[in-house]
Amino acid sequence: MTDNSYLLSLFGTSLPSTSGTMSALTAYQKYVKNEPTQLAQYATQPTTEQSVAYFKDQIKKITNINQLTSNPKLLQFVTTAFGLDADAQYPAKILAVLNSDLSNNSSFANSLIDPRYKAMASELNVQGAGLTMVQNDSVIADVVNKYVTNSYEESLDTINPALRQRRLFPA
Repeated sequence: MTDNSYLLSLFGTSLPSTSGTMSALTAYQKYVKNEPTQLAQYATQPTTEQSVAYFKDQIKKITNINQLTSNPKLLQFVTTAFGLDADAQYPAKILAVLNSDLSNNSSFANSLIDPRYKAMASELNVQGAGLTMVQNDSVIADVVNKYVTNSYEESLDTINPALRQRRLFPA
């Protein structure tokens, strides 16, 4: 990307291209202001439905937390749900986070600066409840909702990278 096109993209416009992206303002009006409708439509897309169905089916079959972190699709789903999808390439790190004792201030999840790790460890509560929480229907539903929301937000980057930023940091 040239310096000019980068600067233009920050302001919601771009150089003429064939990529089919729309301006940030147009996309904002279409996607963010109608977010509940757009999110519902995103949730019914075949790839999203397949990912959710796979997660719901497979999460009930695991017998230990190592199976979650050694299954790339399950791991990607969970890390995306908590906004940590870049860490799906580090299964040992996610395993250490999930096995963290949050009552111990020096546990791995508590030692990480990013609060999303602690949120994931807290919600899935592997150290305290084993697989009971991971396989609890309400926890599964919450992880699915987080996944759909986060993957929807990531998909906004394909429309216009400034759009996701605008959605995350509204004026």
